[in-house]
Amino acid sequence: LKNKPVPGIFSKREQFTPDPEIPFIMEDDKLSALVKIQDHFMIPLVPVMKNCSGYLEKISDHIIKNSGSPFLLGISNTGHAAIFEKLKDCKNVRYFIDFYIYVANISTYRFFKELLGDKLLFAYKWIESGTTSGIEKYDELIEVSPDFTPPLFISAACFFKGNGLKSCKNCNKAVLSKEIKNNRQKFKVITVECTSFLYKKR
Repeated sequence: LKNKPVPGIFSKREQFTPDPEIPFIMEDDKLSALVKIQDHFMIPLVPVMKNCSGYLEKISDHIIKNSGSPFLLGISNTGHAAIFEKLKDCKNVRYFIDFYIYVANISTYRFFKELLGDKLLFAYKWIESGTTSGIEKYDELIEVSPDFTPPLFISAACFFKGNGLKSCKNCNKAVLSKEIKNNRQKFKVITVECTSFLYKKR
């Protein structure tokens, strides 16, 4: 790969996907709509995979078939390592460590650097930590912008089914959302492809 971009330009994590709220590429998403940043097509992998082998196969096949296009693949679950072997000979893919993998110390970063070598472009610092002792000197460690609202957690279960709000019968897996409260705090739940995302409302 040529034209290696500067990692800092990727701090605006909220711009990585066509969907304004779900920050990952879901299994049913059309890969023809991938966001392009600095000539790289962004593929932030979803941490919770319902169909692990099928999901990773779909992504890897797309990268292999489009060998003339550069891709930047976001790793947010150690289970994503299965894709490294299939793409080891691909020269059109780089990687980044997404915010769901807690790069909180130098050992974590070194582990992925040794695993991926020059194909690792950058990693996000642990977003819940004010300082990440020992790794500030690495330019490849960047922070997400303050505008980014990450999910507080992701569930492999459908919030709407689990709470008796909807049944699976005749469900077309459309995107569902609902605001909920816990004391005075407001939250938003979004369910996509039977996977639920919880966000804190600002």
